[in-house]
Amino acid sequence: MVKLNVDAAFNSDDLSGAVAAVIRDEAGHFVAGANERINWCADAHIAETLALKFGLNLALSIGCFRVLGADLAATWEAGRQELRGGDGKRGLRGGSIGP
Repeated sequence: MVKLNVDAAFNSDDLSGAVAAVIRDEAGHFVAGANERINWCADAHIAETLALKFGLNLALSIGCFRVLGADLAATWEAGRQELRGGDGKRGLRGGSIGP
């Protein structure tokens, strides 16, 4: 099991941004990290979601299939709220990532 932390930056002036991910082992030691520019992004929520995708792809690329991360849950819930449109009836069900 590894811990994944992701973050994103969003520039509303030109709709660009950046994503970053850091992976640490159970002892907190650095395993991998990367960042990437986003050439176009609609808003900060999309940037955070792209950061999550970027981080999960980084984990998969180094053979990490069991990933834990507090910021994953926050991003997931924000996406669920956005898709539901506030009525609580539409959108995704569930809330876990991974097996």
